[in-house]
Amino acid sequence: MPDEPKSAKGKEFMKRARRDVWRSDVRKDLSKHTTTLVAWTGVVAERRMFPDGKAMGFVIEHHYWDWVEDFGLQREHLFLSPRGEGKFAITEMIDEHMNNPE
Repeated sequence: MPDEPKSAKGKEFMKRARRDVWRSDVRKDLSKHTTTLVAWTGVVAERRMFPDGKAMGFVIEHHYWDWVEDFGLQREHLFLSPRGEGKFAITEMIDEHMNNPE
């Protein structure tokens, strides 16, 4: 998997994250997915540090991907679809130990 998490916490998140829950599933029934950990693919369109330095916000342009890496003759290994379900935003709290993964 590209850019695999380096920390134990990140590795655990990716192991638990669901890849079969789509944005349309969440839109249809948000209450069903409030505690669902999902893995969605996309391209970071914006990022900003919060003024207090304790969180970072991201806007991501969603693109479909089948989670398959192609190691053929071409240089590229990942092929994101040009289609997706638009932008979504996330906020990540800054871990003070972020620069020192376990």
